Amino acid sequence: MKTTAVFFSIFLLSFVACNRPQEQEKTNQFSPRVVEANGYVVPNDSLAEPEVVLAGKPRIVKAGNPVEVLANTNVHPAGEPEVILAGTPEISTPGKDGFLLPRTITAIDNPFVAGIPEMVEAKDAHTKDINPQNFSSFNKFEGLKNGIIHCMKQDMSGNLWFGTGGGGACRYDGKYFTHYTEKEGLSNPIVTDILQDNSGTFWFATWGGGVNRYDGKYMTHFTTKEGLSDDIVLTIFQDKQGNIWFGTMNGGVTRYDGKTFAHYSIEEGLGYDAITGIVQDKNENLWFATWGGGVACYDGTSFTHITDTEGLA
Repeated sequence: MKTTAVFFSIFLLSFVACNRPQEQEKTNQFSPRVVEANGYVVPNDSLAEPEVVLAGKPRIVKAGNPVEVLANTNVHPAGEPEVILAGTPEISTPGKDGFLLPRTITAIDNPFVAGIPEMVEAKDAHTKDINPQNFSSFNKFEGLKNGIIHCMKQDMSGNLWFGTGGGGACRYDGKYFTHYTEKEGLSNPIVTDILQDNSGTFWFATWGGGVNRYDGKYMTHFTTKEGLSDDIVLTIFQDKQGNIWFGTMNGGVTRYDGKTFAHYSIEEGLGYDAITGIVQDKNENLWFATWGGGVACYDGTSFTHITDTEGLA
């Protein structure tokens, strides 16, 4: 029994002695390796002093004038226009050489109370992006009745008026659109031109409904039934004497003096019956732009015709 105990003690000591180096090796394989540093300190007496060089005066060169080039410009020098010597224009005098005197018809003035116009608050103008230099626009979504605009005028109060292609006349005061349509008394929803005369009264030319006069309360229709020469009116103009002229599509030009209509057509020497524009020069001559017949100048007595034969392009 004693022999067995001694043998077991010797075996246990041998087992511990054999396994101790392995545990030590297993433990040491995860420990960091420590190496002694071998640094070298340079002595001060072996360091050289940095070389100091005195800076010279810099060379100064005067800058020349830079070449300036406009970026992204769309301005180009205009070419020389073609100059053509005007020919001798044809002169037609109403009442002479086979031309008739203008027909004078008493205007039928029958005003009626206009309806209350619809007023819509205008929405912000539409802009494609936030670039402030881009165009902004007003259309039906922003308060207009119709997106086709035939004319645009500014009244004495600064309001803008638009003649539309189906939505009547529209006034814009900067905040609201006010609409004048057939419901409010217009004879036709297609407004081709707008005039505010010297008294402040508005005139609306229409495509098929003649002319409408509006004094702020009453609407008056002037059509062929009331003495107008044609119901399709393209332009309106007031001369320096206060007469109002209507340029029509098929009836020449009509002068209104407040009481009567005087008609000037081909038969009276106008030259062409479709009138698209009217102006008065400093000599008080009236100029009528025609749709296909050039320009006619009226001095109060005779018409002078300028066409491509006389050098008009």
